[in-house]
Amino acid sequence: MNKIKSLAVAVTLAIAAGAAHADIADATTGNGELFLSVYDSVAKVSYIRDLSIFMDDFLPTGTASAPGTTLTFSADTLLNTTFGAQLASNPSSLNWVVGAMDNTGSGANGQRYLSTTNASLTTVKTQGNANLTQFGGANSFITDSNANLPGAFGDVAAAGSATAGSADGFAYFENGMGTNWVAKSVFNATAAAGQSMSFFFLTPSSTSGLAKASVTQYGFADATDSLVPNGNTFEAATWTLGTDGTLTYQVAAVPEAETWALFTAGLLMLGAVARRKLPA
Repeated sequence: MNKIKSLAVAVTLAIAAGAAHADIADATTGNGELFLSVYDSVAKVSYIRDLSIFMDDFLPTGTASAPGTTLTFSADTLLNTTFGAQLASNPSSLNWVVGAMDNTGSGANGQRYLSTTNASLTTVKTQGNANLTQFGGANSFITDSNANLPGAFGDVAAAGSATAGSADGFAYFENGMGTNWVAKSVFNATAAAGQSMSFFFLTPSSTSGLAKASVTQYGFADATDSLVPNGNTFEAATWTLGTDGTLTYQVAAVPEAETWALFTAGLLMLGAVARRKLPA
């Protein structure tokens, strides 16, 4: 079991026991934590959960992009009591996002952001450095949410999830972060419950605000966005919020070369059989 898989098991057990990390490490720590947020834009209620995974342990060039990696986070009690009925009967009324942020420097790699989106890699790569460096405005969403988490501020022994309404300032998702990183991203970071999204790592490519940001999509074979042998398509990693509230991260396993050879041979054989059956 790799490091990420082991971490996922630990997170699941901790939340089930009601003892997950209370505060979400924010952008000022230099190693932010991944979070899940779910919100109802009509009722103006949002939910946030600490996934207890630090950015340094979840970089796209490490085990987080390894084929076959799967993490499962079961729905906690607060998510079920807040949105359980909607998830089961009307999931499209809810939207969700997974992200993380680190905003402790300037220039190349001075800031780091992780974000879900259904936008293509081509679209995400149009993100400019100037606007990317302003994603950090969403840090108020994390700091204000931390104040709402159970237990004393800074307590690491309470359950790591909380809810907020529009009157709660930046702790409410649409006030503190919004669908496009405080209106600075070229992509929508959210999707309806029941849907899957890809995951991206974004960091400034240089000190030039006019330059495009450095973007890496999770699940690629390497950091150069190389194609993997899957019919000339990308084996992108996905996050999925299920209609039962379960959150899953998955990188599809890439078939071995021998498997592709057998598959191709099988197709050729079927083609030959079909041709023989054609009337003369």
